[in-house]
Amino acid sequence: MSRYTPRFIKPNENCCVNARKANIKLFCNIFFIAETEKIFSPAKVVKIAKYCKKPLPFGTKCGNYSIHTSHGSKFGL
Repeated sequence: MSRYTPRFIKPNENCCVNARKANIKLFCNIFFIAETEKIFSPAKVVKIAKYCKKPLPFGTKCGNYSIHTSHGSKFGL
């Protein structure tokens, strides 16, 4: 989730279990402000949600990142 990690690293099953339990849309709305977006990547949060089979709906914003398509590759958005 770090902005400084150059690529998407597939989450392990434990991470996915917790991602499926979490309200990721609420997390995006509360957690991502200008200060946290300097450190954490909202795009990676969206990718984790998608990878863990809990994708955010089309049109959702996560911080400054918007989901523009409801389709796409397994990891691309």
